[in-house]
Amino acid sequence: MDQNLDDGSRWGCEANGDVSGWGVIVSLLTTSSLSVVLSLWCAWVVCQRKRSRKLKRAHRIISAFLMDLSVNQIVTGIALYACVMKIYGPSYDPHAILAIRLSNLSTVSQLPIVLVANHASRSAIHIRFFSSVSYGFAAAVWGIIGCGQITPPDWPGIHFYTALICVVGIVLAAELFYIFACLLGRSHWQHKRKNWFADVADRMDKGTTTCLDPYGRPSVRLFLMAVFMVINVYLFVEIIRLKWFKPGGCDLSTEEDDKTTFGQVLSIVMLGTLIYAFLNAFVDVRYEDSEEPHGYGRVGCQSSLDVIEYLPPQGDLLSKPPLTFATSFGSNASSTRYGG
Repeated sequence: MDQNLDDGSRWGCEANGDVSGWGVIVSLLTTSSLSVVLSLWCAWVVCQRKRSRKLKRAHRIISAFLMDLSVNQIVTGIALYACVMKIYGPSYDPHAILAIRLSNLSTVSQLPIVLVANHASRSAIHIRFFSSVSYGFAAAVWGIIGCGQITPPDWPGIHFYTALICVVGIVLAAELFYIFACLLGRSHWQHKRKNWFADVADRMDKGTTTCLDPYGRPSVRLFLMAVFMVINVYLFVEIIRLKWFKPGGCDLSTEEDDKTTFGQVLSIVMLGTLIYAFLNAFVDVRYEDSEEPHGYGRVGCQSSLDVIEYLPPQGDLLSKPPLTFATSFGSNASSTRYGG
């Protein structure tokens, strides 16, 4: 028997279209590429000293679209990761490795968004960044334990799942506490007690901002953008290699892998939701421009687009007095702040 088949057969190599099907690959590569390209475009816009009115509006629309896209990518990445752990566990099966790389790409490719998004609150930035970092810890646990195993059937999976549950549990507890602190600390009856919850939520927000742009130096953001781009390119190449170049003797581009499955159809349909997200972002920005006295209407915008002020609607539990956030790689603003 061919040696390559022997090498592949020890991992099973059973076809799984929900993991390695062309629809899944195309869908995730498309959304990730869109996220990376549009993030680079936003970075280019922010670096421009002179921006036309149309360019400013386009920047706001694309930023709002990217914030919706980032939620889709985070959920997809974590869902893929959870499915792989359920089906394969910590395994060297090429299907499992491909799914993990797709999960990594889906999550990592949205990280540049939090560096350049112009249409976001500080709370939204915090939740996205914290979710991505927490996912990174979980992926690192999988990698460390997976590399330490000798043969997949002999590995005591109970220790891995215990560590994973602890990491994810701590992350979920921190995020739930953050949301609870925002709601409780900024509610209409906060004057009845010390506003400790609001202080905690504000410190968590500032901690995220410090991680993204410590000391208000735009060069840090540019460096992080470069790092994320290198990681994304590596994951792109790795996914293509795993899919079409027979890793470990397993051919993941067979007819069985590429046949139509529910997972592939769902992945392609999810691409259609991007059109809705873009139209929603376009309508929201146009509404802000036309309805300034209402909702989160835009009440002030400097020509450099460094500072934009928003007027929160009445009765919003998460609202504060009129807030500002700045987005820059340093054109006129000395630091970057987000209104939450």
